[in-house]
Amino acid sequence: MNNRKKMILGAILLMAVGFATVATTLFINGSTTIGQNLNDFDVVFSKALQNGNDVSDTVISQDKKTITYDTKDLAMIDDEDELVYTVTNNSTQYDAEIEINCTNDNTTYISLSNVLSNNIVEAKKSVDGTIKAKLIKEYADEAGLDVSFSCTLQVNAIERTSAGEPDQILANNVSFTPSNPNWNVNSVDEALDYLFANN
Repeated sequence: MNNRKKMILGAILLMAVGFATVATTLFINGSTTIGQNLNDFDVVFSKALQNGNDVSDTVISQDKKTITYDTKDLAMIDDEDELVYTVTNNSTQYDAEIEINCTNDNTTYISLSNVLSNNIVEAKKSVDGTIKAKLIKEYADEAGLDVSFSCTLQVNAIERTSAGEPDQILANNVSFTPSNPNWNVNSVDEALDYLFANN
């Protein structure tokens, strides 16, 4: 071999050895803290109908976690008062496991039942429940007896792998009363059609 080839081969060997001593492996390590997003977790009583009448504003507490109400007069055995309530999960990141605990201040005369359609409320969804107060024993005093009930919502968060999506409300299902009497529309859908047709 001539000197030139030996020098090239030596240079290549030196570069390989030099590269091997200079080459290194880089590592990236990291950590994160996972916590509950309490600002997103909001489950409330959103509606209450007593014997078919909307009583939401008068029986649901300001924080929307408690329902307190009085029944109609129950005079005969098996007379009932019915309260239908809606629990809404306003959260996007959490489903909710709910429990409704009701107290009755007089179990001698009144039985109280609570039936919940589902104890799991998915994110951005609602479930309904029904409370029935029933007279189980006649009351003999002419003065009558007032019996109050209180129902409290207890909630546990359930983790999700995706954000919850609210139910879509169709525009033709939302009533609309225009401030302009010339508009002859009854729903948001009709109002949108009117706007597009007249602009």
